[in-house]
Amino acid sequence: MVLWVTSAMFASPALALNVRVESIRINDQAVDQAPAVIVISAQVPQGERRTLRKEDVFAAGFELVAPAMTLIVLRSDNGNRILLEPGARLRVADITATGERYLLRRGSILFEVVRALSFFNVEFEEKFVAQVRGTRFRVTGKEDGTFTCEVLEGRLVVQRPENIRLGRAERTVSATTPVALDQNGKRIAQWTEVDIAATRSFADLKDAQRYLTEKTEQARSDSLERALVLGALFAEGGKQSMALATYTQAEEDLPRETPGSPQLAELYMGKAQLLARMNRAQEALAYYDLARRVYGLRLNNGGYVQLTGLVSRFLGVLVRAEMRDAFVFLGDPTLAEGAERLYVTKSWRLTAGLRFPINQFIVGKAEYLHNGEYGGVPTIANDVFTTSLVMSWGK
Repeated sequence: MVLWVTSAMFASPALALNVRVESIRINDQAVDQAPAVIVISAQVPQGERRTLRKEDVFAAGFELVAPAMTLIVLRSDNGNRILLEPGARLRVADITATGERYLLRRGSILFEVVRALSFFNVEFEEKFVAQVRGTRFRVTGKEDGTFTCEVLEGRLVVQRPENIRLGRAERTVSATTPVALDQNGKRIAQWTEVDIAATRSFADLKDAQRYLTEKTEQARSDSLERALVLGALFAEGGKQSMALATYTQAEEDLPRETPGSPQLAELYMGKAQLLARMNRAQEALAYYDLARRVYGLRLNNGGYVQLTGLVSRFLGVLVRAEMRDAFVFLGDPTLAEGAERLYVTKSWRLTAGLRFPINQFIVGKAEYLHNGEYGGVPTIANDVFTTSLVMSWGK
């Protein structure tokens, strides 16, 4: 009898990154686990209380709520540390080899960014975006909408919403203003709902443009960030041709191989919405696809092991075991509006088969595939039995 063994394990290093629990402290005492930690996921959107243990692993899409008197320290696969103070609620939105994105729901969280990435963003109520330019900073979000950023080391740029009125117009224009925080200068900034609702008036569009340009220069924004700020101003201010030129120039200035980032997706979405307003539907659809990246894949892990052998000249056997843990999506599942489509795969399969070599050209096959699901995915009757006659020939 002759046997062959084949195996493979695979994952997506660019997409399937996680955070793991590095340490836990309760009442300032180091412990190995914390009870009654609320964990929110796509499978349990209402949340569940569970015991959190050191080395527990969480992928993008999970939310954690730190209980009272409990400090939870997470470390991403990129090496960055996230410290949830008591009462903090955090959503892990996106972790890849090129960048990380987190959604602060409430409370105070300390971030230590030790590895330079294409992007590292912390968002609060879809209004504020803290873009890392340094190493250590704390963000705090309260239920009344108050948002506070404090830089401990390095630099941080906060994209804050602002209402702008041009001239005597009754309608206000929505804009995003970058605010730079630096350990050697302004270290702390705070905004309330009153600050967000306030309106800043300018004589005309050029006056507002000068103001925002000055802010981007103070923040040392790159060309992409400047285009997002000014392009949105022009579009909202009714200067569609200027907005389109701004977006197009930023797109042309991008390096040929630009890693995906929320800012790049925002550029494509802004251009798509602008083209749609200009009744250029086909071009708009193309940029919508670029912004959404069509289908996304988070392949958490998977693999197979296969055993094949010949019992005799006329009989062969095959046994194969495999599993797959994957998340396929269209759109961005971490945003409030959600994704258009979601496909969750948590499955395993056991295959047993027989081979009947009739001659060198003809082989009969019979296989039974037993499929199973795990991790909360509903179980369905999807076993398969199949037979086939394979004929091959060549010169």
